[in-house]
Amino acid sequence: MIKGSCSLVVSSTDPVDFELISSILNVDPTRVVNKEQMVGGKSAPKNIWRYDVKFKEKTPDEALMELLDLCVNRKETLLSLKQQYELSIKLFIRSDFGQLGYTLPASVIKSLAQLEVDLETHILSFGGVE
Repeated sequence: MIKGSCSLVVSSTDPVDFELISSILNVDPTRVVNKEQMVGGKSAPKNIWRYDVKFKEKTPDEALMELLDLCVNRKETLLSLKQQYELSIKLFIRSDFGQLGYTLPASVIKSLAQLEVDLETHILSFGGVE
């Protein structure tokens, strides 16, 4: 089984106005983390505002395009946020399989280019083999 999430992440080592970001993007964050807050037993190095689209029933492509469609519709706002904060799109895939591949669709590449933002991919395999 493959499951995971796609995330829009706004972060900075400087203070982040979480309420302002939520307001101007018109989206409630899935999670906010304050710099030096303990997360997973470690101190967070940055202030982070994060919005997730999770997938389990849908494919990673569907979830990623859902997130990117939301972002492209807010392109000018996101580009203005980039002047003050770090922006990234993150894809987290968790799999029971020992090996997996992922093809990045051209539509995803096109949307990322419009947003002038990088895609970080994190894959965790539990290594089960049938």
